[in-house]
Amino acid sequence: MLLFIVGVFLLVKFGLRAYTRHGEKMVLPNFVEMPMNEVLKLAKNKSLQIVVEDSLFEVGTPGGIVLDQNPLKNSEVKKGRKVYVTVSKYTPDKIKVEQIPELYGKDFERKKNELEQSFELTSEIVGYEYDQGAPDQILKVMYKGNTIISREGRKNNIEIEKGDILQFILSKNIGGAIVMPDLICKTYSEATFYVENLNLVIGEITKDGLLEDEYGAFIYDQLPDAGENILTGDTIQIFLSSTKPFNCED
Repeated sequence: MLLFIVGVFLLVKFGLRAYTRHGEKMVLPNFVEMPMNEVLKLAKNKSLQIVVEDSLFEVGTPGGIVLDQNPLKNSEVKKGRKVYVTVSKYTPDKIKVEQIPELYGKDFERKKNELEQSFELTSEIVGYEYDQGAPDQILKVMYKGNTIISREGRKNNIEIEKGDILQFILSKNIGGAIVMPDLICKTYSEATFYVENLNLVIGEITKDGLLEDEYGAFIYDQLPDAGENILTGDTIQIFLSSTKPFNCED
């Protein structure tokens, strides 16, 4: 009888321990930022099942890295539990030119931010060209050496890799070829208004004697001469006199 009681006691004791161990829970490891081959090894050692639920391309992240997991790390789970993970893609997503916003003639800084936030594209300025419009407007967009957006239109079927670089040619309002205007006989105030509209800069001013009213003084000579080819943004020199040159028309 004593042996029977001891046997029942031992059976119950070890049976309960085995039952408890069978339903025993473990703390789930953190798989995020780990390569999938390491995740699978660790999961196998802990009797867990890994299920790839989704894959995403993330700029700057190599392929095959766990980005997210469910259940989260430190969750209590039983052996054999399925853990669902999102893994980074090896190849980037493609974006067609037709998907990106209108760029030609638009302000560069505003569109740069839009391309980065919506498409994770980097914008790089590679040059400027003269244009009569406002400065820093987009004139050309290039991708891998090919012009994809310009005055001539858009190549909508070209595919751009997410996270890649677009190159830009922007507008500038100086440097365009113009003909030097004839300023002789104009007053200084008239000439100032005129040359500012042409994006020219008045530099050295030579005065003939004392001038009480500089803005009302007349121009009797100029450099460069009228009719010479110059560029917008160039600096010119004028000569002022309090009296109107004799050969000026009334």
